[in-house]
Amino acid sequence: MKSMSLPSTHREITGAEVQASLQSGRLVRLVDVRQAWEYDRYHIPGVLLLPMDRFAARFASELNPAEEIVCICEHGIRSASAARFLAAQGYVNVATMTGGMAEYGGPTEAGSE
Repeated sequence: MKSMSLPSTHREITGAEVQASLQSGRLVRLVDVRQAWEYDRYHIPGVLLLPMDRFAARFASELNPAEEIVCICEHGIRSASAARFLAAQGYVNVATMTGGMAEYGGPTEAGSE
């Protein structure tokens, strides 16, 4: 398994920018890297749950490198690791949502996928 802490670059976007992208209908692949119990509490509708403990094993089969991908977690730390990992794998349009779900002011829902 490849290391999740490889240095690379990605960009950061705010929760307001994520919400604006969703409202405009722009195609953005949102990836929630929190654990299932965190996701079940609340998450952005339509987000893909891909927990960090399974991220390296599942990313290649579930994410398209051509898509714009925004990684999300509770406060922005795990998502930054996931975004760096994707960038190191050659994904070129990767971002992390600064402040995570704790600072996201848009609509959320509870429950499982």
